[in-house]
Amino acid sequence: MHTVPADLSAPDAPARIAAHVGNLTDRLDTLVNNVGTAHFASLADTTVDEMNTMWHLNVQVPLLLSRQLLPALVNARGSIINISSYWARKMVAGRHSAAYSATRGALNSMTRALASELGPQGVRVNAIAPGAVRTPQYERSYLAPMTAEERTAHDAQIEHSYPLGRLGTAEDIATAAAYLAASI
Repeated sequence: MHTVPADLSAPDAPARIAAHVGNLTDRLDTLVNNVGTAHFASLADTTVDEMNTMWHLNVQVPLLLSRQLLPALVNARGSIINISSYWARKMVAGRHSAAYSATRGALNSMTRALASELGPQGVRVNAIAPGAVRTPQYERSYLAPMTAEERTAHDAQIEHSYPLGRLGTAEDIATAAAYLAASI
């Protein structure tokens, strides 16, 4: 197993990653497109630069990585797993996410289109759509700055917004990805 760390905001990142992978192997069993950024603000408060950044990272990079790595994925009869978001389809009053949700909706459409296109070549394409995931960054960036009242409201919103009534965990997503990668 190999991982390739990269700054995916760089325009040439998908090509550089593909070249690096090509130097390692001509067979790629699984590509997990787990890239993205989110800016949750009202449409009026979302800048064009923020929209472009989300579009680039949330839609273009997964498409370009899939394209660049396609020969190795076809060779392995591999799998592409796109990490999308629950928020592509779920809207909650007071949670502004038009630009972010649009990018994740586009990723979902791309996943369905690629599944149809690449399936005959033996490449499976799926998406996992978690909501918020309790990670150290989520704790630091989102929960830590909250007042006690904001945290109580947050916890109540989570209970009512998510079918399981809780935030996801990294293990939840990893388990789903491992299953999809192994499915034949």
